[in-house]
Amino acid sequence: MSKGKTSKVALLVDDEPEYLGWVTEFLESLGLQFHLARNLPEALEAIEKTDYRLLLVDMNIPAGGASSALTRDRGPVAEKYPGIIVAIHARSKGYGAHQVIAYTVHDDDAADAELAKLHCRYVLKARPQVLKSVIRASLESQPPSKRGPT
Repeated sequence: MSKGKTSKVALLVDDEPEYLGWVTEFLESLGLQFHLARNLPEALEAIEKTDYRLLLVDMNIPAGGASSALTRDRGPVAEKYPGIIVAIHARSKGYGAHQVIAYTVHDDDAADAELAKLHCRYVLKARPQVLKSVIRASLESQPPSKRGPT
């Protein structure tokens, strides 16, 4: 899909999408299509190629090859949770705070603090109702055809 025509497309960044059927069904019920990225390099490439309405980012994605240097350079939290690099990159590309939603199975204060610096939401995977609520709020807080405010 070309840039500027993505008002109904979300990027789902997760290396285990087979466990997220409920998320993809929920996105589809909201009228959103989704693209999938399974690791850090795929996510960074997707952000470069397409403007998304929403990004859902698993913090525990594989860094993958040369991208491992990116996580090491950003410190121990990014090395532990490569999804933080996706959030940093998205925010630097103009994605608004409500457009980047990070999730993980780990309740980690250090990851929460890093994401708070980026003004991104951090949701636990074990809380599907909370994640659904955050997704709805994100979609309601931004116009459908443009990136939201930073």
